[in-house]
Amino acid sequence: MAKAVWGVDVSKFSVKAVRLVPLREGAAEITNLDVIEYPIGQEGADEGTQIREALTSLMKRNRLGGEKVIVSLPGHTTFNRFIKIPPTEPKKVAQLVKFEAQQHIPFPMDQVVWGYQLVEKEYGPGDELELVLFAVKKDIIYQFLSHLTAVNFPCDVLQFSPVALYNFLVHDQDVGTNCFVLDIGAENSDLVVIDGEKFWIRNIPITGNTITKALQQKFQIPLGEAEKLKVNASSSQQAQKIFGVVQPVLRDLVGEIHRSIGYYKSLSKTVRFEKMMLVGNASKTINLQRFLSQNLQIEALKLAKLNKFSVANSVPEAQFQDYLPTLGVACGLGLQGIGFARNKINLLPEEELKKREFAKKKPIFAAAVGLAIATTGLMYFKADADGGKWAALADSAQAVTQQFTALSGKYKSTEKAMQAAAVEPEKLKVLALRRDATTVVMNALSEVLPDNENGDVVKANGQIWILRVDTEDLLEPVADPAAPKGVVTEMNRVTVEIEGGLPAQPSSMEAQNQVKSRLADKLVELLTSKYKMTVEGEPAIETATKASTRLITLRDEEGGGFLATQFGNRSFHRFKIIIKILPSKAPAAPAAAGDGGTPPGGNNK
Repeated sequence: MAKAVWGVDVSKFSVKAVRLVPLREGAAEITNLDVIEYPIGQEGADEGTQIREALTSLMKRNRLGGEKVIVSLPGHTTFNRFIKIPPTEPKKVAQLVKFEAQQHIPFPMDQVVWGYQLVEKEYGPGDELELVLFAVKKDIIYQFLSHLTAVNFPCDVLQFSPVALYNFLVHDQDVGTNCFVLDIGAENSDLVVIDGEKFWIRNIPITGNTITKALQQKFQIPLGEAEKLKVNASSSQQAQKIFGVVQPVLRDLVGEIHRSIGYYKSLSKTVRFEKMMLVGNASKTINLQRFLSQNLQIEALKLAKLNKFSVANSVPEAQFQDYLPTLGVACGLGLQGIGFARNKINLLPEEELKKREFAKKKPIFAAAVGLAIATTGLMYFKADADGGKWAALADSAQAVTQQFTALSGKYKSTEKAMQAAAVEPEKLKVLALRRDATTVVMNALSEVLPDNENGDVVKANGQIWILRVDTEDLLEPVADPAAPKGVVTEMNRVTVEIEGGLPAQPSSMEAQNQVKSRLADKLVELLTSKYKMTVEGEPAIETATKASTRLITLRDEEGGGFLATQFGNRSFHRFKIIIKILPSKAPAAPAAAGDGGTPPGGNNK
């Protein structure tokens, strides 16, 4: 069962976050609640700046580090469609869905991240399979992620806000099998239709701000005061007058709901809705519940309590009750994080997932540097009589630290370059594969390195530690067969040096074999097969590689075999791998989520 997670609902006017801890199966406890509202009515306020400032405040007020974070993407950016596909065996569903997606998604497939949820029900022989298709343009995702990256805000999963709301409702609320939900946000309203195992999302143009601005214009008051008047009107002496102002807006809202429900009924002929639920801060609008119930001729309910969530004593009761109507999305995000959600789509593009996976493993590198420093320090004090020998090792440890710092700077520079190019993700792939060997090698290393979640490199028997990774671009003359006779072209080569250590083996040859089989071979295979790199070099070991065109050299710093160093009663072999890389002329980048293969979130069942 997952550990504590954070669900973070980022909207245009606030950031709402809940911390969930899983209890027994299906139940969870809210141990922390934080809501950061942006200032209302600031003329010329930049939305991106407000989001970044709110996320920064959230991190300062809460300890998010080390815990999974699931973040929402606003629903108005979502394309979703209910489709059917011919009956087929389970292993061919993804391939068939990919073909259907190309027919239904109104954007080029290389410009979107997409996924689907298969409707889980009993299918008879020959029955078509039903599913809900989702898509969002990559540039929208990258624009949103730029706010998170700017303040180093963590994000393990990115989910549509209306899908998160759906996950919450079907898990916690008694919505039944024929219900629709109206989430009225400040700048975005979503209608979520729940029809048995199916669900459908529609954006509604009438929002909470539509109501607020009607009050502002009528009473000639600031927007902030109009917002307070909207949610507190029931206790005002002018309640009826206030309702008279908002009533025309509510009529428009009823018309939009009628149109949306009518359209859905044209898709699902037999559906009969039994009730509707109101969520969002605007659900507090005076007489809204009664007005919608009367005009839609359906029972209207408000989110009044949680059924499968408990609330810790550390969460103020008054604060929780005040924000309860707005917490559905954040709770749904948290449910996905602890594994209780029905829909598990992750909108993070493949390249972002890889980057975050590597970021998780950077502490291993840092711990390894710490090990090198500690090792050198102990040896220095133990063998003070040897004088200069150990002083040299201390200098080596300092150099390792400086090299790691330089590596971190290179990685951050690469991150900035990727963010700047995010508006053209396809060009970004080419840049990363052909001209940025640092990113490629780090991605490959993050995939072949064994996981060590505790970061305890000293106690991890059999672990391989990376102490330094460095790259250098070289321009070398290369004879080009396609060039005119006598003309020599310059070919860009990248030399990669990887230094590390492993527990001492019986011999240097055994240490070589360990590094070769557990790291070097896997790394070269990944670089050549997945990232389409050409790896070359002079063989120093007969069995260094499987093919003469992919040769690597393993040696210690002094070139005389592996160097074993002592750490207390333990010894370690140090090693260096040198790889020369030629970027391929026509690399085939790994498919991003939604670009073929498995959609984000797998089958999302």
